[in-house]
Amino acid sequence: MFAACAIALALAPSPVPGATPATPPGVPPEGPKLPPAQPLAVSVDNGPPKPELPEATVPVTPPAGRRFRKRQRRQRDNRHRLLPLPHLSSQPATGLTLGGSLNYAYRLPNDNFNRVYGLAWSRVSTKLVQDHILSARMRDMLGRREIFNFGFWASLDPVYPFYGVNNHGTITPAELQSPYNLIRMDNWGGWFTFEHPLYTVERPGRSPGTLRHYSGIFYYVDIVRGYANSRLVEQYPSAEGRRGAASSAWA
Repeated sequence: MFAACAIALALAPSPVPGATPATPPGVPPEGPKLPPAQPLAVSVDNGPPKPELPEATVPVTPPAGRRFRKRQRRQRDNRHRLLPLPHLSSQPATGLTLGGSLNYAYRLPNDNFNRVYGLAWSRVSTKLVQDHILSARMRDMLGRREIFNFGFWASLDPVYPFYGVNNHGTITPAELQSPYNLIRMDNWGGWFTFEHPLYTVERPGRSPGTLRHYSGIFYYVDIVRGYANSRLVEQYPSAEGRRGAASSAWA
C-alpha cells in the first residue's frame, strides 16, 4: 500500500514556479494576490492652533425652566415721584395749543408734606401764543420748618386783542382777528418768598395753629408792541414800551 502511494506521488506533475494551482471543480478561480494598499499621506492645514477652553467657560443653553425668566427689576424708591401731564386745547383766538407739565415730589417716609415739590410747565399754540412756568417749593431744608418758594414765569402773545379805550363802537367778527386790532403782549416775572414759623398753638383733636413770618420779593415786566397801521399805533403810540415793577412784602 505504501508502495502504491509513493508511485502515485512520483507520477504526479510537479507545479510550475509562478503558476496558479488548479482550481477544484465548482470553486471560482482566485485572481493574483496584490500587496495591500498603502494610505496616502495628505497634509491638511488647519491654521493656527486653537486654544482649548475648559468646559466651565463654554456658554451652555440654560434649562427650559430658566430660559424665559424675566429680568428682576430694581426696587423703586418711593421718596421720589414724577408725574407728566400732557395738554391739548383749542381756541379761536389762539389756535391749537400743545404742551404739558412735569410734576416732581420728594417726601420722606414719615413726613406729612412733600419736602420738595417742583413744576415745569410749557405750552405753545399754532399762533405762537406760549407760556412757560418753572417753580419749586422746599420745606424744612434747614431743619426749622421753614418754606421756600421761588419761580419764573413767561407769557408771549403776538395776537393779543386791543379794541381801544372806552370804545362803544360795533366790531364785526371779521375785525376781531384783523391785524388792526391786535398787538404783541409779552409778560415776564419771577418771585422768591420765605416763610418761617414763629409760634405754634397745639389744640387737642384739632389741627395746630401756626403763626408764621412771611417775606418775599417779586418782579414783573410787561412789554407792549403795536403792529404797523394798528389801532394802538394810530390812537395811543405812547402806550408802546416796557413797564416793570419790583416789590417786596413781609408779614
